[in-house]
Amino acid sequence: MRYLLDTCVWSEGAKGDVASPVAAWFEQTDDGARYASVLSLAELQYVILRLPDGRKKMQLGVWFETALLPELGNRIVGFGEAEALAWARLRVSYPNAPHIDAQIAATALANEMTLVTRNVKDFRFEGVLVMNPWEEG
Repeated sequence: MRYLLDTCVWSEGAKGDVASPVAAWFEQTDDGARYASVLSLAELQYVILRLPDGRKKMQLGVWFETALLPELGNRIVGFGEAEALAWARLRVSYPNAPHIDAQIAATALANEMTLVTRNVKDFRFEGVLVMNPWEEG
């Protein structure tokens, strides 16, 4: 099974060695099965860039560049033709869905991945498999 991790799951890694159900889920899943959307990377980078200069911004920037990106390696999923067409189909059925959530869901759908998120309610799209590692053991 392959997992597309939502932005909120990756940001949990920025917290460091926090004991959480997500940390346990990471330990139970193969590193090679966890993927990130380019959209989640954009969201994370956006948050970091918007922070005021200081220690937190520096720490998150270092985590993003030296921990997250190297960990992902070639497990970053782009938003190409298949994802765009899946997104269009989702938008017809869910016209009020936030665009980026629908794009991430379309990425999971087009690549036959399970979407991993805490925000399950934001990803109630037909055909998209969703799991919440904060609740599942």
